[in-house]
Amino acid sequence: MALETPTRPDSNVARQRPRPGNITIDTHNIITTTDSQASPIPLISLNNPKIRYRTDHLGTPQSEGPDALANAMTTKQSPSMPNIHLDDAHILGSGSWSNVYRVELDFDALSTRVSSVLTTPLTPPATPQKSKLSSRNQVYAVKAAAYSTANEALEQEASILEHLQEYGFQASEFVIPFYGMANDSTALILHCAETNLEQYADKFAELSQVQESLTNLSSLVTQLVDGLVFIHSASVVHADIKPANILLDFSPNGIQARYADFTASTISDLEPESFLATQDNLNPLSQFTPEPSSPISRRNSHRKSSVFSLSAGGATWSFMAPEQLSSNTDLSEPTYASDVYALGMTLWFYLMGNASPFREVEQQNMFIFREAVKMGDPLRFIKGDVDLKKRLSAINADPVGAASVQLLQSVVKKARNARITAAVWAEQVKTAFPLSDPV
Repeated sequence: MALETPTRPDSNVARQRPRPGNITIDTHNIITTTDSQASPIPLISLNNPKIRYRTDHLGTPQSEGPDALANAMTTKQSPSMPNIHLDDAHILGSGSWSNVYRVELDFDALSTRVSSVLTTPLTPPATPQKSKLSSRNQVYAVKAAAYSTANEALEQEASILEHLQEYGFQASEFVIPFYGMANDSTALILHCAETNLEQYADKFAELSQVQESLTNLSSLVTQLVDGLVFIHSASVVHADIKPANILLDFSPNGIQARYADFTASTISDLEPESFLATQDNLNPLSQFTPEPSSPISRRNSHRKSSVFSLSAGGATWSFMAPEQLSSNTDLSEPTYASDVYALGMTLWFYLMGNASPFREVEQQNMFIFREAVKMGDPLRFIKGDVDLKKRLSAINADPVGAASVQLLQSVVKKARNARITAAVWAEQVKTAFPLSDPV
């Protein structure tokens, strides 16, 4: 499916960083393809007067007029949010700020908490998993704050997710669907995916499994690059792209890959092409100075990070662009260019069977590892690793694998201004994989 790049957001509204103070609650009927009964779920909405677009079951944009939106935004606030008990829930993963749980929710029962619902039904971007225990229950992922000071980070992530969903009806193809907040704005209700790219890549760790790993490669690359074009066109810098933050679902039509975890993300007032004009060896431009309102996840990680820390600026070393490890905070702030680099590194990890190209130096000491990352040349370290070099040879023996390696060399470059944009990368992918048709 070809990506249609939406119009960039209005400079006076969407490019402003969403803040918790600009958020209100509205509720919608959500109709799934497995249940014709409407299920009301509270959604976070950015407080702006623009007409919003949602999709019907065929993916056709359906307009919600300003009057309907205004009415929804003035109905119920936090008391309408469901309270989800997580004590016995299965934990899917943990991070610095939150824990993610697999939860079965009966939203028919929760509907009594919601007193006002829009008359225009809202079809969710993806059908939630159906529970095996109850015909009314559906499976969701609930991302809950790990401690009270993490609440702000989740509220900021909610505003980013809602901004992306409002920006274009293609959001559900590229970003994990977000259904609302719960537990007094301390938890996000999200689509529960089957796995993530990190776990999926682990299945192909052996050299004998290289060929199998290339089966879905062209579709993965196409979807992820197109997804990054969409995210950047919405003026969002993800800032923490890595295999664990790419969620996967499978269907008879193939694999579907979507971005998740926008805790460190920001909305930029720059164009995706802006970094091409910078010269990293000159005095950094003031436009890259970190904003005072940068996400709490990044503000705190800047304070905690050091030469001996594996993460900085809300991201993880192995996937960070070289400039992000600079002691100059003007250069270390995440940009569109660092997102492009991070996706390139993410794909290198996948090709290597979830092995780090830097794994040999990682085992030595943190200083050497950090300097290796700053070199911006993972291919050099792959070729210096006997086993990874064999894997690279097997990949290059396959046309799809060889094309992917060539594409990665255009984006994983040390100099920020030498990297191509996600949009240019997407055009290259289209040429390399003309028959690829993502879900």
